[in-house]
Order: sequence, then C-alpha cells, then structure tokens
Amino acid sequence: MTGTVTSPSGDPTRSNLSVLANVERVVDATDNVILAGAVTIRPDNTGAFSVVLPATDDVSLTPTGFQYRLLGPHGIDESFYLPASLGTVDLADLITVAPAPIPAESLTDATVRALIDNPTSGVRASLFGTYVTFERSDTGAPMTGGHITVKVDPATHEITDIVWEA
Repeated sequence: MTGTVTSPSGDPTRSNLSVLANVERVVDATDNVILAGAVTIRPDNTGAFSVVLPATDDVSLTPTGFQYRLLGPHGIDESFYLPASLGTVDLADLITVAPAPIPAESLTDATVRALIDNPTSGVRASLFGTYVTFERSDTGAPMTGGHITVKVDPATHEITDIVWEA
C-alpha cells in the first residue's frame, strides 16, 4: 500500500499513521505470527509512504477476511479490506470513492459503491468477496436489526436512492 499524508490544508505532513487488523493476530500456515498489533507508518518529508501488509483475503492466513483500521492525524479513522487482487494500491483508492452514476447490473457491488458515495445515506459499507458489511457512517457501528431499500431507475438502471430502516 502506498499513499501520501497531508494536512487539512493539503500540504504534505510527516505525521505517523497506524494500521491495525480487527483481529488480535494473523498467522501463516506454519503458525508464525505475521501481524499483531499496530503497524506504524512513517511518511517521508513529502508525506509519501509505502508499507507491505498481508492481504485480507489470503486463504493461507488465519484468520482470512479480516479488516484493517487506519488511524492518523486530523481525525483519520477509516476501515478497509485489502484483497490480494488489488496488488499495490494507493490508500486514497481504498478509503475515498468519487461520486458517479452507478449502473445496477451487479446490485450487491452497486449498492456498496452507492452507499460509500452517498454521504447522506447514513451508511458505510465494505465489499469483500460475496459479503457486505454495513456500518453507520456517523459512528462506524455495525448496522443490525434493519433493512436497506435500494431504488433503481428502471430506464437507466442507476441507483436513485438508498434508505436504511430499523
């Protein structure tokens, strides 16, 4: 994973970031611990960094399907998956999605993308394989005990609205 850390004004900063898994530890097939606790990322003087992290969907690791949490300056607190299929990826591509019309050919994928794109939906979501995890965008707490309604324009097949109801 690569990236650049900036201040709220957009200037590069050397402020450290921490990445931690949502599990106590990750072990390989021979029970060697390959990840435990936080990984500290120290950007260079331009704010750039590069770090090697295990893929969250690597079936040779236990557990598989874990999630990362990124903590940093200026209130950075983001969760993301790092599937092997992404290879080297820029952090901005994992935690920032540009708004765009979303075709609904793949409703699960489209739903997740639209939830992330729509800051007024009150929902955040992450797609991992065939599983979708939904979280409240304001608290990050898992959404349980409710349902999500996705409205799709029949002519354009774009998602027009997403509503979560308890």
